[in-house]
Amino acid sequence: MPEKIANSDIIQKLLVTILDVSIRKTNSGFAISSMNDIIQHLRNQYSFFEFITVQDNRYIEDETKIFINKDINSISTDNLGPALNDCISMMYQTLGDQAGHFFMREVQKKIGDTYSSTIKAIGIDLSLLQLENEVTKKLK
Repeated sequence: MPEKIANSDIIQKLLVTILDVSIRKTNSGFAISSMNDIIQHLRNQYSFFEFITVQDNRYIEDETKIFINKDINSISTDNLGPALNDCISMMYQTLGDQAGHFFMREVQKKIGDTYSSTIKAIGIDLSLLQLENEVTKKLK
């Protein structure tokens, strides 16, 4: 049986992956600023987003862009799924056409099999999110 992955590790891997893909599709400043704005906005809805900090490290040599306080590990994964779904969708919408058609697929590929199955188990289906966002875009 696979070892349970800590919430902090799941969130770290997912948000860093989304940020890396977003940086590749736009630029570092826009992607980091957008992710920070989304995290700030979601703090109003999900109090545990207080445990997440986005750092603009474009001018320093530190690779770490997102910091997760380990206190987030006490949050139920039932609450994480909807919150992270909202975060992913908001980033996709913020990127708009720059996200491209295969944004979610690229995130899923880059995140790897272990994390992909873990996030799916907590209610995050990147393929479904891709489809929902494409349908929403066509209806506008």
